[in-house]
Parts: sequence; structure tokens; C-alpha cells
Amino acid sequence: MKKRFVLFCSILAILAALVTSPFIFAKDPYEIAVIVKATESDYWQVVMNGAKAAAKKLGNRVEISYHGPASDLDMERQVSITENVIARRPDAIIVASATDGIIAPIERAYAMGIKVIILDTAV
Repeated sequence: MKKRFVLFCSILAILAALVTSPFIFAKDPYEIAVIVKATESDYWQVVMNGAKAAAKKLGNRVEISYHGPASDLDMERQVSITENVIARRPDAIIVASATDGIIAPIERAYAMGIKVIILDTAV
């Protein structure tokens, strides 16, 4: 339970930092894509719920979309999902990856000016 609370607080802090940064005022709502390792995992559902709660606290200034494969074993699918998200050009991406295959798409997103936050991974 303590780990989930810390995770929730971390997500809230990340979203608050993004929204209160000077670059956020140019666009409303700020679009953030959250890409998790496995949507069917209890752990990653806590992350998604934390992001939803944080977005609700920030009001209509943030629009969050949630993405990820059903299983963290479907690494190819996560790379594909990430590439599709990047093509939509959100303002920021919060990503927890199960594969190093995500590095090239994330570097491309960063080069495009998309803010990238890596969550719970050493990628």
C-alpha cells in the first residue's frame, strides 16, 4: 500500500511540474500520453489511476491518454504503440518500457520537442 501511495504522489508531482512549467501556458489543454508496460497488471492500473487522479486535480488544463500492451511480454506491441503515440505529437509522454526497443522512438520524440519522462525503468 505504501508503494502505491508513493507511486501516486510521484505521478501527481510529475503532472503538476508539467502543467506549472512556463511552456504549458501556450497550450490548453496540455496533452500527455501515459504508456505503461502492461494494461492488465494491477501495478500499472495503479499508475493509470494515479495519473487520472492527478489530471482531475489539475482540472481541464491536462488531457491524458493511456496506452500499453495487455502484457509486459508483448514488447513489440509496446514499441508499435509508442510509435503511434509519437505520430500524434502529444505535448509530453510518460513511458515505462519493458524493452530497449523503445529507445529509438523515444529519442525521436525528444528530437521532435515532445517532453519525455521515463518511469520505473532503466531504459
